[in-house]
Amino acid sequence: MTRRSAAAAPKEVSQFLKSTGQTYLGYSFVTFTLPYFSKLHSKWYRKENDRNIKVVPCNIADLLTPIALAYWLAGDGSYVKAKGIIQISTYSFTPQEVDQLRSVLLDQFNIESTRNVLRPGQYMIRIPKREVPQVQQLVKAHIPPTMASRVGLES
Repeated sequence: MTRRSAAAAPKEVSQFLKSTGQTYLGYSFVTFTLPYFSKLHSKWYRKENDRNIKVVPCNIADLLTPIALAYWLAGDGSYVKAKGIIQISTYSFTPQEVDQLRSVLLDQFNIESTRNVLRPGQYMIRIPKREVPQVQQLVKAHIPPTMASRVGLES
């Protein structure tokens, strides 16, 4: 057996829940990563009290290209059809980091937005209806077709 297949072999895990009186079966496994992904992780997370805290990299203006924006919206964006707006979930970021992201959207792409409070300590970026066509134009060539609805585009 090779090292790779031994490390990646799934393990069966069972857990008994007193509340239901049932045993549940699940599987856990270890995955491999490339050094490139470790470098990316270190840019987007910092260790604090043994926890990984998500942060906006200081060079976000260099990183946020139309392609990166398309994938960001594919993962964290949502189109609110009734209002014709795009919302971006930025729950893990501080108000300053959200404003930094908004500044990059404005400075690099001339996209205006607002910071909205979802609940205390959690924020969203809201892109108003008048800006949506510009966002769509920027990302339509790059967003995965199955995620195009996240910016109000039909796939």
